Amino acid sequence: MIWLLISGRPGSPLAAAPVYPLDLQNSRPHSTESYTQGLFFLNHDLYESAGLYGRSSLTRWSFGGGAPARIVRRRELADNYFAEGATAAGGEIYLLTWREHQCLVLDPETLMIKREVAYSGEGWGLAWAGGRLWRSDGSAHLYPHRAGDFAPAGEPLTVRDEGVAIDQINELEWDPLTGLLLANIYGRDQVAAIDLADGRVR
Repeated sequence: MIWLLISGRPGSPLAAAPVYPLDLQNSRPHSTESYTQGLFFLNHDLYESAGLYGRSSLTRWSFGGGAPARIVRRRELADNYFAEGATAAGGEIYLLTWREHQCLVLDPETLMIKREVAYSGEGWGLAWAGGRLWRSDGSAHLYPHRAGDFAPAGEPLTVRDEGVAIDQINELEWDPLTGLLLANIYGRDQVAAIDLADGRVR
């Protein structure tokens, strides 16, 4: 497995949203033992959540000065947790579990678990966007949550392209340059750019 830095250029249209093919710009070696679920940058370090029962973890990586990536800190999770998407908000890290209905809230420096908060449904991807945490569950819906207590913060948003619901929404990333939420579509080599105002794939 490798981490990829990619960019896009216009390609042929698919439904209402244009499709951009991806060009490999750079890569870094990465262990094939890690089942990556979530990635995000915080204060120039990369945080990676990795899944599988008995092997789930959250790792903080440093890429300082162009040197090879090194582990700053790693937090192994209890064997009964399958780690999924993760993101930072309000000075804390929020880490989803797949089917355990628990969101783990961690300190970004020590990676110590500060508290656990319950939610309904499965946890797949997570991102901080528009003042709310957005969670995916593998369906065509995105669920807004408040930072802090992870309580629901509005109605679910259905993601559609030309009126067709797009399911299997997985990991999420907020793109501040475009104001769009980027969603990895599980099982497909595609990322959907979603407008949170109406759920349309742009």
